[in-house]
Amino acid sequence: SSASASALHAEKKSIVVVSPPGGIGEVTAVKAASMGSAVKWFVVSSTAAKGGSQSIALSQDSLSAIKAAGGSVELAGADAQALMGNDGDDDDDDAKPDNTIALAAVRTWCSTTTSGSTIDALVCCMDGADETVKEFDEKGDPTLVWQNAVKLAAKEAASVGITGRK
Repeated sequence: SSASASALHAEKKSIVVVSPPGGIGEVTAVKAASMGSAVKWFVVSSTAAKGGSQSIALSQDSLSAIKAAGGSVELAGADAQALMGNDGDDDDDDAKPDNTIALAAVRTWCSTTTSGSTIDALVCCMDGADETVKEFDEKGDPTLVWQNAVKLAAKEAASVGITGRK
């Protein structure tokens, strides 16, 4: 009935997921959306991943389940190096990373919901951040950069004011 459908919409939860592509982050985003939640999934990709793309593709079955439940998934993302900043290329050792635009974008995107409601929950997953990177370069450990970028993006997402669990 129309009354129960509008009551269900009024109870729709707004969830932000921050994670590398795939893995538990993807499962969480898809499952929450297929249960009727409005999900914003911020994907942090690796700077150092070699070869293949890190694209996200949801199955038709997942998309149908999300639609049937009245849920939604919005995607955005950034490269790990953009989030961490690029202070390794400057001669000035005291230079601050130029990551202010990327971090502001995370905050802004996570703070806006389609319904205008607040964020009810934040989920941060790290799995996969070390599975695709098998090489190290002279600048350090790409896996550590990737994991730190996921943490930093989650911190920015949390700064918008989560009303529920973090």
